Amino acid sequence: MKRFALLFCWLIGFYCSSQNLQLEFTYNKQLSLLRFVKTLRRPNGAFINEKTYLDSKYNNEASKKRITALEKLNLEARIAYEGFPETRMAGRGVYDLLIIAASESNDLKDFEKRINGILPQQEQSVLIETLNYFEPVYQELIWKPCEEKFLLKVNELKGRTVTQVRKNELQAAFAGGNQLNYLFGNIAAFYGAKWDRAVPFKVFLYPVSGKSGATSAQPYGNILVADLLTEEKDIPGFLGVVYHEMSHVLFSEQPVELQTKIDSLFLNNPSPYRNYAYHWFNECMATVCGNGWANENLTGKIDSAEWYNNAYINKFAKAVYPFAKTYLASSKKMDAVFIEQCITQFQKTFPDALQETDNLFTFFNMACDAEDPNPVFGGMYKFFQGRNCNSSFPIDEETISKVEKSVYTRIYFITHDNAETITALNKKIGGIKIPKEKRSFAYYFLSEAKNPYVIVSVNSSAESEKIFKTLFEKKTFLKSEKLIVF
Repeated sequence: MKRFALLFCWLIGFYCSSQNLQLEFTYNKQLSLLRFVKTLRRPNGAFINEKTYLDSKYNNEASKKRITALEKLNLEARIAYEGFPETRMAGRGVYDLLIIAASESNDLKDFEKRINGILPQQEQSVLIETLNYFEPVYQELIWKPCEEKFLLKVNELKGRTVTQVRKNELQAAFAGGNQLNYLFGNIAAFYGAKWDRAVPFKVFLYPVSGKSGATSAQPYGNILVADLLTEEKDIPGFLGVVYHEMSHVLFSEQPVELQTKIDSLFLNNPSPYRNYAYHWFNECMATVCGNGWANENLTGKIDSAEWYNNAYINKFAKAVYPFAKTYLASSKKMDAVFIEQCITQFQKTFPDALQETDNLFTFFNMACDAEDPNPVFGGMYKFFQGRNCNSSFPIDEETISKVEKSVYTRIYFITHDNAETITALNKKIGGIKIPKEKRSFAYYFLSEAKNPYVIVSVNSSAESEKIFKTLFEKKTFLKSEKLIVF
């Protein structure tokens, strides 16, 4: 009896210590207005609120002038944090800071006070004037038509309880009365994130009219902004997305010591697949936590459909899910054993990843010898969407040194006199065995350290497009076909 009592107390202490983090659903009109106006900078009608605006009387010359002025603001500027691993790209963007300020604002005058110093004064004035101009537009087109149903959905999310969705009664008993907090606490423990228990994780909901259509969710600093359809029926699916994006926040909130340890565990692993397993790791873990584990807990079953519309992320997440699930269920922090398993599973799942173009041209660092590299880069970007990429030009000792420090695919674009440039590259990196000819080609090889290289020789944007169209269709550099001549 005494042993049972001790076990019971230990269970209560274990669950309460890891589950008393709080998730909070809310909304803020200033934040929603800012998000709405930001999307108008390059609207394509893909999202419902954008289309509503494009089809309205407000899509006129006066509005376009306001948007043109807004486009000139450098809202994508980033403040880098020092002391963190370079691979993590730790920092905050200017737009992140604006969103965070808006989330705490009572009105636009309050917002203006809160953002003093983030933007140059002239740019701040442009932003505030633009927001004031579009506030009645947002009210008429988005807020008023959505308000009643949107607030009902907000209250539904606020009111979700354990008894509504929890399947495991033992876990429910120790979850502090709310399954959503239970999931948050375990995911935070899994990431080893240092989250202040007095600070709830806030999800700011953005109203979108209808029951279907393109939506998005995006973390900004330590908050999340999520589109919420006013007639959303798949609440577990919506919450899975929320936990997915929350996981990105928790990944960035890991202590620098843990970030450095994880960085080292990946980059010092002997597997040639280590870098790519690391590159996909953040998105894979978010998919495991949100689309896998949270969704399973909320519905009582594993989602049999695709978890992510990218083959690498979807298959990687499903491959690691069985052992990741054991960590999440027990609030166990990811460790060296876990990282080793992830690298092993990536290699088993994608044995040809080191040759596959979808992988090689997703994470890369490249240099070009052209004065204006954009035409030749354009051919690649037409067929491959880089997630993490850096570019520099011309090809000289400085740019070669920069590319060679990269843990990504190393790409060199040569646009003229390729024999001379190849000779210069060979002095620095070696291993390039290409016929010295004038024709366009793409050449792939692995260095002795198993770092993938791609050398592309082109003389025009048309040639670049032709090369990357071929690579996109081939899907891989075959081991027997490292040189593709055009």
